[in-house]
Amino acid sequence: MVGFNDTQYKQVIKGKHTLFYTLGWLQEQSDNILLVDIFNKLKNNELKSLMNPSSGVLFFKAHPATAAKPMTDELMEDNKDAYVFPRNIPLEILIIAGLEPDYLLGFSSTIFFAFQPKTILYYLTIEDDKNLPLLKKLNILSDEKVIDIHNFIHKER
Repeated sequence: MVGFNDTQYKQVIKGKHTLFYTLGWLQEQSDNILLVDIFNKLKNNELKSLMNPSSGVLFFKAHPATAAKPMTDELMEDNKDAYVFPRNIPLEILIIAGLEPDYLLGFSSTIFFAFQPKTILYYLTIEDDKNLPLLKKLNILSDEKVIDIHNFIHKER
């Protein structure tokens, strides 16, 4: 996993909990914008207790596909204390390095199979999500952790 600087990472997270927000490879720009809106709504409500920069570190992780819109610029606008984890480095490196994040939330990805269920705060999904049925079957996700991105925004308006 060339490119991961574990020394620098350890300095950033020293004595703090870590929260990772993963982004997807969504075809529709409006869906990508929903991921930004949903994070900001969760940050101000359900995640408020975790968002104190003095006790926690927030990371945004864009999908590794170069064609995927990263949305990190849009997320950083309202989250100035956050960090962008390199999109070309798989999050699994944190498990290998013994640095598993405290909390994980974000859009549907196989990464959710690699982390402990207690680590997963929310799993964002859309219709025809191929990972969701198996994540539920393996008891990695429960219904209260699953957010359909289209229903979440419509419900909030």
